[in-house]
This record gives sequence, structure tokens and C-alpha cells, in this order.
Amino acid sequence: MNEIIEQKIKAARAEVEKSRAPSERKDGLQAMLDHAHSCANGHPDKIAAIAEAMSYLIVHIVRSETREPERFETAIAAHRTECRASRMPRNLREAAMAVAAQYPILTILAIGWAAERGWLAKLLEVFQ
Repeated sequence: MNEIIEQKIKAARAEVEKSRAPSERKDGLQAMLDHAHSCANGHPDKIAAIAEAMSYLIVHIVRSETREPERFETAIAAHRTECRASRMPRNLREAAMAVAAQYPILTILAIGWAAERGWLAKLLEVFQ
């Protein structure tokens, strides 16, 4: 077997082991690497080894393609629940609370300015 191909297969095996992919997917990848090794190693029935490797490759590609939309939907849903920036305020009170939490010094200055002008009571009525 060509040393370059053997090194690439070993590197790919190590990469599969380190990955955080599901075990089912890792098993499929390792099986494909086994078949690649037997194809490149001069397996006695090379045509059967190549055909088997191709079938594993096709099954792996089909499974990956059918699961891809599910992975994207899961990632987007997780982002929507965890990301503060993606949450839009539903009303004026939530918007004001978000600004107040983000800019507390500016909020204190605005409240002081509104109290000085006598507008604080009117503002409190709006936010209740």
C-alpha cells in the first residue's frame, strides 16, 4: 500500500475518534475507512472490496443528507432560546427593562432628569 494513503487513513481514523459525532456515525465512518484500507491494500477480491466500500459510502451520504435538516432545526431552536439578542421585546415595558438592564447609568440619569422636570409620575403610569 502507498505510504501516503496509509498515513491519510490513520489520520482520518484518529480524527473520527476525537470527533464529537454520534457513535452510529463514527461506526459508519470507521467502516468506510476499513473498506478504503482493504481497497488500497490489494485485497484478494478487489472488485468486491470496492463495491462494498461504495455501498457504505452511498449509505453514509444518504443518512447524512436526511439528517442535515434536523441538525439545522435543532441548532436554530437552541439559538433562539439561548441568545439574548434574538429575543424581541413584546411591549414597551419589556423594551424599557432591556435598555435599563443594558445601560444602568444611562437609566439612572434619565430617571433623574425626568424627576427634575416633573415627568416621573407620568412615566411610571405608562410603564404600569
